[in-house]
Amino acid sequence: MNKSRFRKDRKAAMGISAMIIFIAMILVAGMAAYVVTDVAKSLQERLRVTGVETEAEIATGVLLSEVMGDRCRHAIKSPVLAKDVQIIAITMRLSPGSPAISLDNLILRVSDPSTQAELMCADRLGQAIYTDPNHYSVEAVRDMDNSVNVYRSIDSRDIVKLYIDLAQCGLTLGPNDTVLLQLLPEVGPGTMTELTAPSTFAGRYVPLV
Repeated sequence: MNKSRFRKDRKAAMGISAMIIFIAMILVAGMAAYVVTDVAKSLQERLRVTGVETEAEIATGVLLSEVMGDRCRHAIKSPVLAKDVQIIAITMRLSPGSPAISLDNLILRVSDPSTQAELMCADRLGQAIYTDPNHYSVEAVRDMDNSVNVYRSIDSRDIVKLYIDLAQCGLTLGPNDTVLLQLLPEVGPGTMTELTAPSTFAGRYVPLV
């Protein structure tokens, strides 16, 4: 073979090899760019979701306006006052800027030194119905848009009363006794307060907060 032709063929082969390598580098760079872009989009979406969840956790808040004890468990059937508090009535609303919370996801936890009860919202709303040891009942005090009675949700304009039947939960709250009350929404830190009964009970209703 002619040396000159051999050199030309070798140069051509080297040129083809360089082109193949160049194309391969472009393909690898393209794939790398796609992977980086995809990862960046995924991280951005995760950050967005995390930000929304964090904002909801920080913003969600429950405010207790009043907590009263009732010594009469069945005022119509048996208007006799018990020696201990039978029913706790909690008047609550949401803190300013808080998103709406679902009653179906709001847990009430109440405990004394020997017993703890964890309660979910009863199926029926709109009146003080004392059901069983596993549920609390809800009465809408202010519900301008029917969010409570229709959608079972509390928004910033609503005021509701939550009723806990201490007697059915096996809890005791007599003079000077203390119970721990926690309101735990689906997101957010929730609210915890210690309720202490006064040293003497003068009438049917006993202020606890």
